[in-house]
Parts: sequence; C-alpha cells; structure tokens
Amino acid sequence: MTLSRCRPPRSLLLALLPGLWLLGAGCGEEGGDPPATSATRPATLEDWKQQREAADEEVWADEKLAEEYERTLVALWDALLAVQEQDAAQTATVLGGIDFERLLIGSPTPDAKLDHGIDRSIFSAPHTALAPETWRALLDRLAGTGLALVQSEWHHARFTPARDDAPARSEVAVGLHLVDAPGKRRLVLEGPVEVEWSAERDERGNPRPQVIDATGLRLLVREGPPAFQRILNQAWSTPRGFSRIHPLLIYDLDRDGRSDLLALGA
Repeated sequence: MTLSRCRPPRSLLLALLPGLWLLGAGCGEEGGDPPATSATRPATLEDWKQQREAADEEVWADEKLAEEYERTLVALWDALLAVQEQDAAQTATVLGGIDFERLLIGSPTPDAKLDHGIDRSIFSAPHTALAPETWRALLDRLAGTGLALVQSEWHHARFTPARDDAPARSEVAVGLHLVDAPGKRRLVLEGPVEVEWSAERDERGNPRPQVIDATGLRLLVREGPPAFQRILNQAWSTPRGFSRIHPLLIYDLDRDGRSDLLALGA
C-alpha cells in the first residue's frame, strides 16, 4: 500500500501565512531576535548523513541491533517459503538446519474445546530439552507420517540486547499451519517462542540462537474437510517477483451484505 501526503491548496497556504506570522510574533519575547536554527539544522547532504549516523548509534542503537538479529529469522522464513510448497522432507531439512544448542518443548495438554470442532492444547510440564540431532530425527519422523507445513510466520516481537553477563534475548511470534492429509486434520502451532542468543555467528554472519524455548506455543487441531472451499486459483505473472495481488482488502463496497475483494496490486 502506498501512502501519500496530501498538500493543501496553494491559495489556502497564502491565506494562512499572515496569521501564522502574527502568531509566531506574539509568542516570542518582546524585542527578542528569532531563534537561530542554522546551528542545529544540517547545511549539506553530508551533514545530514552524519546526523543520521549519529542518531543510529545513539538513539536507535537497540533498534538497529534488533534488525541485525532479525536477519536470522528472515533467512529461515525465506528458506521455508522456497521449499514448503514442494514436499515435507525439504521443509524438515530447512527446519532441521536451525543451528542451536538446546530446544525446549513441552507435553501437549488438552486445554479447551472451541467452536467449529477445534481442540486447543497447551504445552505444559514435563518439558523436554532436545539436542539438534534429536530435533532433526523428530522432524523426519513427522514428515514420514504425511504431516506437511503449508504456511508459516516468524515475527520479531521483542528484543533485549545483551547486558553485562546476560545474553541477548528475543521473543518471536510464531505461526505454523500444517495439514495432516492421511489423518484428515488441520493443525496450527502458534504463540511466543523465547530465544537466547549465542555470541557466535553462523556461516552467513547472522546471529546464532543458543537456547530456543517453545513451551509457550499453543496447538489448535480440527478434524474433517476444510472449512472453506476454494473458488479461485488465479496465477498472475509477476515482474521481478513483485506481487500483483497485495495489498488485498475486504470490504462491502456496495452495501449488499457481501464482502468485496479489492486486489489493489492487480
């Protein structure tokens, strides 16, 4: 979605200028000179760049560092997008390639029965710590049952920089949508995942997770056919990989009680 700023008509600006000048004159000290802004306002493009770099180092230092750690999540997400439409084995290979030392998972415990036949479970004690090789074996076993990942989301929700002896930490909002075709089930794993980062980097220079705590996830399971029926499967050629459907808006434009789809990028 493109956001643009609306400029007021030139005639309106000209009409307001005298009033704005009088307002500014009345607010200043009597007989005082107008404040000098040239001392703080950069005079050249190079000055602007130096001021921006100084703000990045002082004001936005933690934000820039968070973006640096987010590169690990972006790399994982991109790798999954590249293979998740092919087969479960390749998806398992990508997830098994996450370089960590310890992964904490819980035991699924029934929590509630929701509408539309959805069962919700949480992951409570006892918790289990998995080593990378145990994690990869679990993924291979799940892929062999026909469980397939069809869509995932990885959002960097919160970041705490390293302080003294405490390592950097992140909270990642995760959403995994899976289909168990043989069992005619649809599953969603969602919730916060806590990451304690290592001081080491991977081969691409991205931060490496040390401990991943996935005990805060929730599991939603629904048995039966899909709740929705696909009525459109349109493929558009997209130049340079740009989407021609996003942003997609849903709104009842003609007030007939039915939602209309607006593919603004098409």
